Amino acid sequence: MPQKRDEVHTQLERAKDTLTEVRKLLRELPERVETWIAGLGGTTGAHSPPVTTVDPATRPGLPPGVAAAVADLPPPVPKRQSGQTQKITHGRILDVDGAIVGRLVSGTDADSAAADRLIADAGFRQQLGIGLHVALKALAQMHASGQRHLTLVVNNRPCPGPFGCDKILPRLLRPDETVTIYGPEGFHNTYRRTAP
Repeated sequence: MPQKRDEVHTQLERAKDTLTEVRKLLRELPERVETWIAGLGGTTGAHSPPVTTVDPATRPGLPPGVAAAVADLPPPVPKRQSGQTQKITHGRILDVDGAIVGRLVSGTDADSAAADRLIADAGFRQQLGIGLHVALKALAQMHASGQRHLTLVVNNRPCPGPFGCDKILPRLLRPDETVTIYGPEGFHNTYRRTAP
């Protein structure tokens, strides 16, 4: 038994050393790429003009009310960096005429409890943790009101991943229901029911 423990310890030490080398190479990578590009006679982009993004409120062809809802929202939520807490997502629910009829904020409240029930009623056995998200809160409100279509404008894209809002929302929709979401950086998607 002690011999196996020593073998495992040795293998773990080797793996640690390998990871240390990989990290070192990754830290050096940007400088190496810049040097390589410069050697080809190119530029590294250090002096390139800044990238501009189109303000979604000024995008042509937006349905009524979307631009006003974007203007009513706080700035877009920045992508979360490792070790940082997620910023709060805000959403505006629009009626068919584009008027703001609801304001949602991510986090725990009565709407998140309704969203959690919606997830449980759909047969998900594990707690997904997305009932706190604006998209699912909006869906829970839509179901409670008996509506079949909803437009939501948010300052953060629906979360990705196999159990994120982007994948779960369509599984929670009833037949003939749609949820259209507008978000930062030109995000726009109309969600329809998909089979579980």
